[in-house]
Amino acid sequence: MTLVAVNSSAIEAVGYDGYTLAVQFHTSETIYEHHGFPQSLFEEFINAPSMGEFYNKFIKGKFQ
Repeated sequence: MTLVAVNSSAIEAVGYDGYTLAVQFHTSETIYEHHGFPQSLFEEFINAPSMGEFYNKFIKGKFQ
């Protein structure tokens, strides 16, 4: 999966293949994968005013 840089103070890059969301933060080289991630939530995530806040509230700990 290809990661694409995003405009976020917390998140460096994201990738999505229709099933798995991959997130890399500025503070780490680790890529966090979230399986079973719905397209509709991905669209909300990339359009959120704060991707870091959205990640912590709606994604972190909620997917495989």
